[in-house]
Parts: sequence; C-alpha cells; structure tokens
Amino acid sequence: MSDQADEIAQQGAHRMTGVNRRIRAIDKQMQQLPALDALRQFAAGLDPDRADVDPLSNTGLLFHGLTAAVAGSRGIEPDAIARVARAQAGRETPQYTARLLETAPRDPLIAVRNTPAHRLPGLPADSTINHYVSVAREAPLERLRTGWIAAGEMAGWAESLCCAVEAEIGAGQPGSACFEWFLGHFFGIGRMYLIQGLGDSSPSTGQQALTALELVFSTDAINSMLAATDADGHETLRCLAPPFLLQLAAIKGGPGRARPGPHK
Repeated sequence: MSDQADEIAQQGAHRMTGVNRRIRAIDKQMQQLPALDALRQFAAGLDPDRADVDPLSNTGLLFHGLTAAVAGSRGIEPDAIARVARAQAGRETPQYTARLLETAPRDPLIAVRNTPAHRLPGLPADSTINHYVSVAREAPLERLRTGWIAAGEMAGWAESLCCAVEAEIGAGQPGSACFEWFLGHFFGIGRMYLIQGLGDSSPSTGQQALTALELVFSTDAINSMLAATDADGHETLRCLAPPFLLQLAAIKGGPGRARPGPHK
C-alpha cells in the first residue's frame, strides 16, 4: 500500500506547484505589510520553536494523505499531521495547530477511531474511505445536499479570497480578506480548504461528491466535539470556519465581506 501511495503522490505532486507558488507569493507580500506587524508578533509568540521543524514536501503531503485515507487512523501519527500543517503554512511561519500537536499531543483523528458502520472489501477496517461510505449511506439527504453545495462553493471561495487579498495588498490596506487569510494560515482550518479549492478549480461530479462526503464527515465530527463545550467553542468555529462551511456546520451569522472578482 505504501508503494502505491508513493507512486500516486509522485504523479500528483506537480499539480500543486502552481497553487503553492501563488499562496507563497501572497504570504510573502503580507509579511511586508507594516500594518500586520503586531498580529505577526503575537502569532510568533505562540509558536516559538517553529524554526526547528521539518515541513513535508508536496509529495510527502500527498503520500500521507493517501496513506491516511486508505489505512485510516493507524496510517498517520500526530507528528506527521503537524508536519502537514507546517508544510501548508511554510517553513518558520507560526502555525498554532502544529504547535499543539508537537507540544501537547492530542488525537486529531478521534472521529475515525470508532468502527465505521459499513465496510468495503479489501480495505482495512478503520479506513477513512469506509467512514465516507457510511456517511453516504446513512446521512440525511438534506445534509448530503448541504455538503454538495459547500463542496461546489469551495473553489469559488478560494479564488475569491486570493483575489481579495491580492487587491488589499496592492492597495496597501490590509482588511477583512487579509485577516481571514491570516486566521486560516495560523489555525490551519481555512488553509487546507484554500489549497484544495485552488487545486480543484473545476471538480468533476465525482470529485465534488467525494468532497461533499469529506465535508459532512469532518463537520459532523467537529460539531460532536463542540457539543460537549460551551458557546465559546461554537463562537471560535464561527470565526475560523470558511464562509462556505457555515451552513454545513450549522453556524449562523458568520463574518461576511464584499470581495472583488478576479482581476482581468
């Protein structure tokens, strides 16, 4: 299985090169905005040892993603997930999620520790794919429809956010778009969807369906976890979740902003 994952990862790594080039360019330009100095200093103080870590390459990201999807929770350790988060943020960039995984290891894959209700032949029992199959068979139709809509909005949100941030940077006036970018960067929840949305700008029907199942599964897991917390947890998620996820996460009143369309 590892050999197959490595081969697929090698083939798909080049697809993310352009996406990462654009993201890195925006990151670099934001680093040069004096108006964000205080925010950057605050973030750096929460992740002081970032220079000592080793982010994954594009191939490594794909490899671990494929391995985790097939092998399930046993296929990837918290340290590897931290390296994934570091790779998405960039070397020496503050990343709070990675910091938590490195200093106070938790169980970020707790949602897939339970046995899935349905299993496909030939896959490990706890394969994430089995969880997606269970979601497809058991989730209410309206919930699947909400996931489908969210999956369809992901690419547009990613492109719109990039354009809005680029416009604010060009004007030298960082605003709500830059702040949303920074939060997604620092906490990671928006970063992975940004990369996925830019990488799959025109998803096929099958790709959108799979993404819908992934979104339903992940947001159900988050909501289950927040059910044991007070309102602060939901407020935090409302601030951090990308706008296209708010309805799926059953969170209303998320931050809105007008975003310019793509530059011609």
